[in-house]
Amino acid sequence: MTRTIAFRGDYDWGTQPGGFSNRPYSEVEIVGPNGSISAFCIVDSGADYMQLPKEILEDIGIDIPDDKTTVLDASLCNVIFEVFYDVEVVIEGKKTILDKVLSNPGVPPLLGRTAFLQVLDVGFDDDGWLHK
Repeated sequence: MTRTIAFRGDYDWGTQPGGFSNRPYSEVEIVGPNGSISAFCIVDSGADYMQLPKEILEDIGIDIPDDKTTVLDASLCNVIFEVFYDVEVVIEGKKTILDKVLSNPGVPPLLGRTAFLQVLDVGFDDDGWLHK
């Protein structure tokens, strides 16, 4: 079975001329103890984990317990990220718990491979990508 994915339109991406881009986005709802918030995340198949601005997580009451504080030097970029554990999200209408979400103040929201593969039944064979 072949499935075509079409984008309904461009979303504001302030760094582009004219402020718009046809980059692949997914609207993700992040759920916390103080409510939920939606974020448009760029789909980044080269990123291992979801990345969110720390402000979003703090606004909905998600915090790192003192005994689980972790920092990660991601992608050999010498950028240190805090790691939030067991974050509930809704991606493309499917609820899941992400074991890790990377965060820093002001970073752009990214939907990494481990996040979108949790909610999509995808694979590949010699002929290409498969989607159920």
